[in-house]
Amino acid sequence: MFQGFSSAKSRVRSLTAGSEPFILTAMVSLLGGTVWMFRERELMLAHFYRPELLSITHTITLGWISMLMMGVLVRLSPRALGVSVRSRRWLFVQFLLMLIGYTGMVFHFWISGWIAMASAGVLIVLAAAIQIYNFSGVFARLRGGDWLHRYVAAALIHFVLAAILGVLLGFNKVYDVLGGEFFPNIFAHAHLAALGWVSMMIVGFEHRLLPLTRSSAPSWSRWPAIRFWTLEIGILGLVSSLFAVSRWTPFFAALIVIAFGLHSWRPLWHLLRGKIQDRASLWAAVALVFLTADSVTGLLLCLNWPPPASELRIHVQFAYGYVGLMGWVTMTITAQVYKLFPMFVWEERFGPLRGQEPVPAMRDLYSAELQTLSNSLLTLGVAGTAAGIVAGYLPAITFFHGMVILGVVAFLVNFILMARWALLKKRFHPTKEDWEKFRLSFPTAQGPQSRV
Repeated sequence: MFQGFSSAKSRVRSLTAGSEPFILTAMVSLLGGTVWMFRERELMLAHFYRPELLSITHTITLGWISMLMMGVLVRLSPRALGVSVRSRRWLFVQFLLMLIGYTGMVFHFWISGWIAMASAGVLIVLAAAIQIYNFSGVFARLRGGDWLHRYVAAALIHFVLAAILGVLLGFNKVYDVLGGEFFPNIFAHAHLAALGWVSMMIVGFEHRLLPLTRSSAPSWSRWPAIRFWTLEIGILGLVSSLFAVSRWTPFFAALIVIAFGLHSWRPLWHLLRGKIQDRASLWAAVALVFLTADSVTGLLLCLNWPPPASELRIHVQFAYGYVGLMGWVTMTITAQVYKLFPMFVWEERFGPLRGQEPVPAMRDLYSAELQTLSNSLLTLGVAGTAAGIVAGYLPAITFFHGMVILGVVAFLVNFILMARWALLKKRFHPTKEDWEKFRLSFPTAQGPQSRV
């Protein structure tokens, strides 16, 4: 009885002091955000700056993307960066600040309560600051030869800056604390968050998770530095030029296109030649198609195509944002989850039992068929919805965004199939064939164990 109580207590501690609260909140937010977007789908044909759409957008960006990235960073950083969080207690405080701040922002966006929304945003700033404290070990390793530390450090700093800018924009609605032009300020905030925080983190980790994105040049060459600084200068320059409404905006947008092109061209080349074997890498490469199309579209918008006075421009801007969030970022995350989560679950649940009794393979922790179905629906759904937005055709938006929701549901079912092994301690029941393979691999092992 006491052993069971201790196990349950340990599980509760894991759920409140580790990555699980971030990841579980992210999954709920993904479903809620996409369904909410479907409910308000008529707004996709209107201007993007509306309180309802801002609520939905921040449900996706903060609740889904940022929460998941925070949780995965906790799990992945000891292995990839050699850095662990400094304090589990502060990690839980970070989660509470993110949760209260994000839900407060979403609610007050919906009711146009700008002061309360900006005040809730302050909690996001504090959560981002705690994240930097918890991962301060990353900054101590910047002098090393691993460029992943630089990508992560830059992303963490960008997140704090984007959060501060978001708070200032909220107060600016009432007190005019920023000055400048309204929409360029909004664009600067959005791109600092989407490119500086999210894309910088993804690009850095994809050098490990999608090896084809790594440069084929020797590690001692200047190419890693060129690729990093092209992206970093492009992001900071784009944000600054948007603020200043500068004629240099297209130049910095072009730098970002070049940086993403350097990141994407080898996976895309292998994708076109049908030489990508594993499913996770295949769908991550498909996400790079969305990234390439979206970055080029962003450059065209900077070059005033479509013309600023045309109705088409509003539709293209909306499609640009939709593809960035749902095509590039969400597709990448849902693809790379299948490289990370089975590994996390297997190591936690079955790693200690290896060599003692039969354990499932990582690929057996989820459904490959659901993985293919989910990413296929997401790919077709995002592409079709973007086309429907540009064409201004609501039935297409309804149909294809409905496919996106089905893809999200299939992904979440697969997530539950993986998570139940660790969170619910699902038992593995080896077959006779499993035992035969086990004895061949571990001939000196004992017989069946009672422990699972």
